[in-house]
This record gives sequence, structure tokens and C-alpha cells, in this order.
Amino acid sequence: MYRSSDDRNKPGGDIGDMNLFNSLISDLELLEIPFSGRTYTWSDMQLNPLLVKLDWVFCSANWNLSYPDTTVQTLSRPISDHTPFVLSFGSTIPKTGVFRFENYWADHPDFLNIIDLHWNSTAYFANAAQTLSAKFKQVRIGLKQWRKSFLNLNRVLHNCDWVLLLLDGLEEQRPLSVLEGSLRSLVKLHIAHLLEAKRNYWKQRNTIRWVKMGDENTSFFQASASICHRWNHIASLTDSDGTIITNHDQKAGLLWTSFKNRMGISDYSGISYDLPSLLVEEELEFLANDFSEEEFLLVIKSIPSDHAPGPDGFNGIFIKKCWQIIKIDFLRLFNDFFANCTDLTSINSSYITLVPKKPNPETIDDFRPISLLNYSVKCITKLLSTRLQNVILRLIHANQYGFIKGRTIQDCLAWAFQFLHLCHHSKKEIIILKLDFEKAFDKIEYQVILEVMKHKGFPTRWIWWTEAVLKSGNSSVLLNGLPGKPFPCRRGVRQGDPLSPLLFVLAPDLLQTIVNKAWHIGLLKHPLSDDFEEIFPIIQYADDTLLIMPADARQLFTLKGLLHSFSDSTRLNVNFQKSFLVPINVSNEKSLHLARTFGCKVGTMPFTYLGLPLGTTRATVQDFSPLISKMEKRLSGVSKFLSYHGRLTLVNSVFSALPTYYMCSIIIPPAVIQQIDKFRKHCLWSKGDIHRRGTCLAAWEPMCRKKEEGGLGIINIHNQNVALLIKFLDKFYNHANIPWVSLT
Repeated sequence: MYRSSDDRNKPGGDIGDMNLFNSLISDLELLEIPFSGRTYTWSDMQLNPLLVKLDWVFCSANWNLSYPDTTVQTLSRPISDHTPFVLSFGSTIPKTGVFRFENYWADHPDFLNIIDLHWNSTAYFANAAQTLSAKFKQVRIGLKQWRKSFLNLNRVLHNCDWVLLLLDGLEEQRPLSVLEGSLRSLVKLHIAHLLEAKRNYWKQRNTIRWVKMGDENTSFFQASASICHRWNHIASLTDSDGTIITNHDQKAGLLWTSFKNRMGISDYSGISYDLPSLLVEEELEFLANDFSEEEFLLVIKSIPSDHAPGPDGFNGIFIKKCWQIIKIDFLRLFNDFFANCTDLTSINSSYITLVPKKPNPETIDDFRPISLLNYSVKCITKLLSTRLQNVILRLIHANQYGFIKGRTIQDCLAWAFQFLHLCHHSKKEIIILKLDFEKAFDKIEYQVILEVMKHKGFPTRWIWWTEAVLKSGNSSVLLNGLPGKPFPCRRGVRQGDPLSPLLFVLAPDLLQTIVNKAWHIGLLKHPLSDDFEEIFPIIQYADDTLLIMPADARQLFTLKGLLHSFSDSTRLNVNFQKSFLVPINVSNEKSLHLARTFGCKVGTMPFTYLGLPLGTTRATVQDFSPLISKMEKRLSGVSKFLSYHGRLTLVNSVFSALPTYYMCSIIIPPAVIQQIDKFRKHCLWSKGDIHRRGTCLAAWEPMCRKKEEGGLGIINIHNQNVALLIKFLDKFYNHANIPWVSLT
């Protein structure tokens, strides 16, 4: 049995059997323990093998609380066709020793006095960034000494409980004195503060933001943090030779080498295009205007309080809580930077945290690198991104949707669905190219961004600010919470920096300019008609690119040459092995010939684009299996630690929200809605088999009514789906200035 279609390397499988297996796991309230080092655990040992994940390890919610450090390490298959594994477990989550500001410190009555004492005990430097770095270092030293007074919350709680037990025993023997009664009251009050601190400690270690006051509890957050730790823990990595590495130092060395080669080396040799003739220069001098103190304060107020901190260890809560103490130094940093008289090198460092792209990641490429920047630098880049966002629409093509305020991913998908529909009914031979750029965010050259900005009319002062942020950075890779050796950043934009997405889209947008130029001079032909649109049919969401063109080998060869020249200039290399073409009205023989010409494989419809099934027919239940699998895995058993009110919030804020992305673009089949409702029922009642009599305390349909009508206000998925799709009708009938509307 397996849980989703991703658990086998070939198409196939019965969706009914998958749902049955998942329902059994949900009814038993089991948690999956992920495997380390293997995606599949069984092989039929053939030349073209069928690989399936048939072996599973599960635990109960109580085991998860008692043994949070439970891992499964796979071994080789010497005899059996199944993969053996080793199960190890520990009763505590290992601590890394890296300084991290704890949110519950801010509630201590002595907190601000400690910060004021250490912040103002450091001398000033001529460089404002160096001054800020020294002050943060001094505060870290002071907080490390100060936290020793309440380092072990469990031990202090145990001692307080022992005191209460002693006083309760005395009360049974004789009346307590006034002093003893006062002591008991103080101990109880202290226990309440300690429990609140413990709750905040575990809450900080996961990303749950939907839970409301009153339903927060330590067991829930501790169970959630244990699950996050288990899924994010990297027990092993497979190198390019196929060797499985488990030693920490060797894994750290492998990561350092990989990211150093990605981001720490620049091989820029110049742009082979005449940018002045390709790009239109805009009037952007106002971007270099001085920032006001009101803009500085607005950014400070807008920074998230609970996001992960950078290498200095301080998060948004610290910045906001201590603003009156640190305000002068932060404003000095901002003013000096925008006056071009400070160097950010001392504070412009980041940790690269690795987020798994898929279950059971094996290689470095199976992780998505997210950079955790210091909040001092993040405030500067937030100021720049806020100002740039106001003009970005004028600088890029209408079919570039990535990270642009005012353009949605739904409009991007709507254009793709509509244009494919037109191509299908045109009866013309057309191909869709799905281009995969290799590590695009990590390999884009700084000089390319700066050159594009220069020829688009960005003022010199703005370009200096951007260059100062990009070229002063350095990064370290976090491996299981421990930072590796730092390396200087020589190319690539750091995902997690507010400015990075807006800088990045300028480079992929250059590809649209090049393709449109080739179309205008006759090197490429429009797949439908040359007077059909003003631009060639290419659509992008950041680097996720779809290009639609006639099924002609000569034009395809020309396009490949354009892509090679684009790659040589920007270092955004197309991975032809992962790219594919999807034929429309084209024979199989011709499709294979075109694929060989381009150097990619042939795909079929529907194919996945931006996480949704894209094709010319209505999506089937099988196309929604990733959503079903994702929702099922969110039934982690931690809801048993919540009250009914908390579970209701979980249903509406998480399980009703997970299908929203699908519902915004396509119609959800009734069978999928039925399965989603089954998950929501299980989460709400959390008593095992929801089909057993007495498990569900009320019928589902009345529960979906408004609270004023006697229901619980649970969202009706079908009604929500229809309501979200109506926005397309609104844009269509009001002739919104959106590319897909002009296609209809």
C-alpha cells in the first residue's frame, strides 16, 4: 500500500486504494516518521525497475511528545527487494548552541534594563553598520549571562511543584501562617508565568499562526515543533557519485562546496545584446530621493514579529520591544547607507536554511534554499523594495507575473488555460515548451541585474544602493541548526530578502524582450496569427516559463540558439533534461523529432504548471492527488490537544484554506470535495473512525451554516469554489486590463 502517486516512479496506482490507506492512518491517528536517504523502499529488480515506497513507520501522538527525536535511517538491500532501516529515538530535541532570542524574555520585568545596560556600553565606530554589529554582539553576551537564571524551565517548574506539595501537606496538619499563605500565592503566580514562558518557547519553534488565544497550549506546540524538527532534519545526503553521507562534517563540507560553486563564484563575461536598442529607458529619477523618517518608522512597524532571525539571533519582537533603546543607531544606519557613506559587510550576513521540496529528500537539489537575513539589513531592503514596487509594472512585460503587486498567479494561469484552449481548437500544429532554468535564483549574475537597471533608466544613486546590498553579502548553510563555514556572495539573489524577487524578475523578463525581437524581425512565427497579439505568446511567473510556438524544427532550432545566448549573458541556464514540450495537434513521430531537435523530452496533457494541472480538458480526481496527500499529512494527530473551539479554528484556518489555491483557478470535482470534507470531519471530532455511530456529534450540512443560523460557520467548499471563480467573470465583464481578458 502507498499513500500517493508520488510513492512510485511510474504512472499508475489506484486512487481508491490510496484514499483507503490514508483513511486508515487518519482513523488510527498515526503520525508518519519520514525515511532519510531513500524515496522508495521496494524494487522489482528489473532493467527498467518499478520503484515503490511500500515500507512505512508510524507512531502515536503520545509517542511523538515523549520521543520527539525519532528518525528512520535506510540501509542497502543486500538480499531482499525491500529496504531495511534502523529506527532511533531520543526524548529531547537536540539544541544547536546557536544564539536565538527567545520571545518570552521580552515579558520579563528586568528585560529592558538589561538591554539598555549592554546596548549603551559599546563605543561608536565611524561605520554605522559596524557600530550596530558591535552593539548586537554585546547584547548577546549580556543575554547569555542573564538567561542562566531561568535556563531550565522544567527544573524550576518541578521545584515549584515540590514547594506547593510541601505547603499542601503542612496545611493538612495545621493552618498555614500568613507568610506561608503568601508564599503559596507567589509560587502559584510564578508557576503561571513559567508555564506561559514554556508555551511561548515551543510556539516559537513552529510556524503556526492561526491558533487563537485560549486554545494555545504547550502540548500542542511541542507536538507541532517535534513534527517540524523530524521533517526538516537532514540525517543523510547523497553526493554526485551516489555515496550516502551521514557524518555531520562531511555533509557540511558537501553543502559548503555546492553553495560556494553556486553563489560564491562569478563567471560573468558580458552581455552579448545591444541593451540600448532592446530596452526602453523610463523616467525613474524619483527613486533616488531621500527617505524620510516616517518611511523608516513605517518599515519597522511592518516587519513580522515572529519570523526566523538571521545570524545575529534577534527577531522582530526584539526590534519592536526595544525600539526606543536602539532607535538612534538604526536611524543612523539608514541615513548613512542612503547617503552612500557606510559599508554593510559587518551586518549583511545570512543563514541558508534548507527546506525540503519533496518527502524523503536525498540530494542537495531536493532542498530549497531560503536565506535568513539580519533584520537590520532586511529593513533596508524592505525600504528599497517598497519604493521599487510602485514602478515595477512599467518596467516589465504584461505576461510576467512573479512577485508583482497588482498581478496575480491566477491571472497567469487564466492566460495559460485560455491560450491552450485557442491552440487546441485552431487545428494548427503547435507545441508548448515548459522551460526549466537551473537554480535560477542562485546563479543570476549581479552585473546583469545592474546593467538592465542602468538601461531601463534607474538613477545612478539607486544602482549604487542595490550594488552595495548585493556585493557586501556573505552566507553560511545551516545543517540541522548548525551554521557551516561562511562564503562571500558573488552572484545570485537571496530568497528571503524582500528586494530579491523584484531584482530577479528583471532578468527573466529580458528573455521576453529577446523573443519578441526575434518575432518582429521574422526569426519566429506566432503559433496562431502574427496580428493576434502585440507580444509573442510567452508567459512567466518569475523563472517558471511557458513558451508556445509553431511545431517547426527550424524555428525550434532558432529558439534554442536564443536560449543559449541568453544563458551565456545571464548565466540563467536552461536545463533541457528537465524541460519538455507538449504537442497540440501534432503526430507522435513529429513530436519525437522536435524533442530531439530541442534536446528535451515529450510531455503530455495535463501537465503541472505552477502547482496546478494544465490542459485542455477538465481536471480529474487523479489530478488532485497531491492536494489530497498534502491534506492527509496535515492530519498529524496534534488536534487532539486542542479544545473543540480550537479544532474548529484549525478546520477553517488550515483544512478549509489548503484547497484555496486550486479553488481560485479550477472547479473542484465533487469526489475531491467529499474527501476534503472527510478530513475536516476527522479533524473536528478527532475520535477515530468518523463513520462509526456516535463519533460525529452533529450532521455536517448544518455545521456549514452561519453561526447566526445555528451552525458552526464551517466553510462550504463548493460554495467557496464558486465564489472564488466569480472574480474571473467580474474581470471579463468589466474588461479589465489583463492579458487573458483580451484573448476571449
